[in-house]
Parts: sequence; structure tokens; C-alpha cells
Amino acid sequence: MKILVTGSSGFIGTNLCGLLESNGVEVVRIDIKHWPRCDAGLHYDLLPRMEGCDGVVHLAANPGIHYSIAHPRESFEYNAGMTDNVLECARELNVDRVVLASSVGAPQCRNPYAASKVALEALACAYTHSYGLNTVCLRFTNVYGPFSREKPSVVATFLRAIETGVSPVINGNGLQVRDYIYVADVCDAIFLALNQGIEGHHVFEIGTGIGTTVIGLANTICNIVGRVPFVMGGPVSSGEVDTSVARTDHAQRVLGFRSRVKLHAGIERTLAWWQNSHSRTDAGLVAKLTQQKGDA
Repeated sequence: MKILVTGSSGFIGTNLCGLLESNGVEVVRIDIKHWPRCDAGLHYDLLPRMEGCDGVVHLAANPGIHYSIAHPRESFEYNAGMTDNVLECARELNVDRVVLASSVGAPQCRNPYAASKVALEALACAYTHSYGLNTVCLRFTNVYGPFSREKPSVVATFLRAIETGVSPVINGNGLQVRDYIYVADVCDAIFLALNQGIEGHHVFEIGTGIGTTVIGLANTICNIVGRVPFVMGGPVSSGEVDTSVARTDHAQRVLGFRSRVKLHAGIERTLAWWQNSHSRTDAGLVAKLTQQKGDA
């Protein structure tokens, strides 16, 4: 099997490529920073790289709610334009299926980033019904884990602060509920979407189905690293939702997907990577981490 992965050097992409290669998949890696604009140049750059591929995993995007609020037009046009180019190249080359990274926040559409994911899902649906391209949109919840050092997520933000001796800041009252999923479980979901042979257009929510408050996350981190002086009452950003938890029954029934890494174990593994990341970022470490799937 030969799979093209866009955003291959990103957080999820790095973990996914390690998992695919450890399972004998030939991976064609595409890095988002190669494309400053999503125009015809991107299309003709993608075509020769995608040729001969059995499938595509489209992870590349300008990520994050905060960035999209600060740069709404750039964020939306880039993300939607990237998706359109990927799908069009897949159509031209008769690629069997495209798996696309969406967000559990897409249906609420509270910010430009979520709006770009709504556009992604709509484009995928259109290419399925117009051209017969098999498309699978995976709505991820809050993903954390190894290779997330630069990610603007709450787990990575907390760990960066602790690493530098700064007190992590909890925005608002800390009662916002999120669904935190370990990256190896997300990669499992992508692997299933590529290999289950489902046809047509499908949308799945990928998470644990378990809600955890931000204060609960902070307590979990404190149980692992020792008591840390978190600061309450940081600024609450516009475009955020109070509660975001995946409904996983559809993914369980159709894909056979279930998350296996519990929050405490996932944070422990993330911290272990964090402590070794300056000296160990090789593919062998990726493969080792993606194989640690116990639910302890």
C-alpha cells in the first residue's frame, strides 16, 4: 500500500507516518510549509507526488482557533483551498480514498477554523457524490501526545510552561469540558479509515467520549509531575465552546474504533517524550511510542 500524507512533519503527521511505516506502508510525505499559497502551483506540485498512491491522508492546515480569529480570511482560504486541491488531484488520478482531518467543533461553527472544517467536509461530500471518490472525514477532539511541543493546545501549553518554570494559566473558571485523546489512538482511527474498505462519504467523531474539565486536566498533570501552582482566571477567547465531547458510537460501529489510552497514561507518555525530545526524535522512537497502546 502507498499512502500520501499531507502535513507529514506536523504533530499528528509525524506520529502517523511512523505507524504506517511500521506496518509496511510506503509513505509519501508532503510538508505544508512547501506551499505558501494554495493556487495552481500547489495543484501541479501535488499531482506527480500523488500518482500511484492507493490513498491520501489530508492533515495539512493552518491550525488553531486563535490563529483563525486573528487571521480569518487567510486561515479559511488556505485550509479550504488546500482541501480543494487535494481532492481534485485525487479525482484526476483515480485515487481510491481520501481521509481528511476535521474537528469535533465543526458543527457548531463558532470560529473561522471550524468554518474551514465545515468547508472541508462539504467539499469531500461533493467529490464523493459527483465523482465517486471515497472520502472519510474524521472529527478529532483535543489531541495530545509526543511531537506536540509546538502545538497551541492546552496540554502542550501547560507542559511548556512547567518546563520553563512558569505557572500555567487556566483561562476562565477552568470548568470548560474537553475530550482529550492520545495521538496514537487518533492514528489508529486513521489507519482503520484507510483499511476498512468503506465506500462513499462518511463522517466520524474521534475521541474518548469522556469529558474532562480543564481543572481536571490540571489535576492529572499535578498527580504526575507534582503540585504545580496553576494560575486561574486567564482570558477566555471568543469562538470557544463550553463543552466539546465526541460521540463515538458511529466510529465504534462502522470503523471498529475505540480509544485505548486513558488520560493519566497518555500524559505520562507525553511527559516522557517531552523529557527526551531534545535528543530523540528519530523514526524508531515514533514506532515505539505508537505501539504503546495499553489502557493503564
